[in-house]
Amino acid sequence: MPKGLQIFVDHRHRINEDRKDGVSHENPAESKNRRSRVSTIYARSMRRQIHRKQERVRQKTSAREDSAIVRVAQKKNAISSREIVDDLKLNVPAATVHRSIKNTGLIICIKRKRPYISEQNIANMEKILTFAKRHISKILKFLESVLWSDEIKYELF
Repeated sequence: MPKGLQIFVDHRHRINEDRKDGVSHENPAESKNRRSRVSTIYARSMRRQIHRKQERVRQKTSAREDSAIVRVAQKKNAISSREIVDDLKLNVPAATVHRSIKNTGLIICIKRKRPYISEQNIANMEKILTFAKRHISKILKFLESVLWSDEIKYELF
């Protein structure tokens, strides 16, 4: 018999004996053992019931929705959880989708946006390097006035 069950059985025997003797368990001063009072046992069982209810949080997505989320995540590696919510038209936050993907065992990572490398970009980088080597000794104000080819041009009003 487990130790916890044995203690509970002992409490029950004590309570039954005290009830036969006419001892009230409502007043702690009258009780021999404070932990064996009926109110303590009742309070402990109520705490356990409340804890069990808190553990069972209702899922926001069904099993079918979870499998659809996983299917989309496996097909499109670079898709984000927000995009999955938009694609499947789910009424849940992106964090819930993220959690359901993580619970299935898939590795979640964000793909980095890398610059497009082409021969034109490499030639452009070489031009920038030669310009930098030529003007390394120039004043900082001159370098701040230079507009690089890969920068966005803003219209000033």
